[in-house]
Amino acid sequence: MYKYLNNLIFYLLALRPKVFFSGVYGLALLWMLLVSFFDYFFFSAAVESAPVLSDSEYIRLAVSSLIEAPVWETLIFQSLIQRLLQQTYNNACLSITAAAGLFALIHLTNSVVNAVIILSLGCALALSYEYVRIRAGERSAFIVVCAAHSLWNTLVLIMMPFVFLMLGMETAGF
Repeated sequence: MYKYLNNLIFYLLALRPKVFFSGVYGLALLWMLLVSFFDYFFFSAAVESAPVLSDSEYIRLAVSSLIEAPVWETLIFQSLIQRLLQQTYNNACLSITAAAGLFALIHLTNSVVNAVIILSLGCALALSYEYVRIRAGERSAFIVVCAAHSLWNTLVLIMMPFVFLMLGMETAGF
């Protein structure tokens, strides 16, 4: 299993940028939709409605989700943990999976479903960091991963509720 995962990671890191980013984030998005719908249809009785936020609370949530979280989490999980593991063990598979796993674990406080969804995002961000770091350096990798994380959070905050509303479903607390 480890050898297969390692080969998959090096295959992904060798792809052209357009193919890499669309494939990695497309799979993460597909995973998010599948897990979200599975949770909604099979565990909807256990799902609580999302709280109604005031305008100031929503603005604070947006700033936190779109700016603060991407910067701090990229700094901690990619620039610190992933880079440290890569330098220590010289093993991309270990550094990427460990950073993604720890990233998902800190999101476990929201819900188990959220952590399962976030695992795919963590893998996409960790792979992106390694991909850009190899080609353009640490600083560029940090900026690209922050931007990707911010775009993902925008998608979750804005687009997912619309998808659920268009399908006639109540939104779950993402």
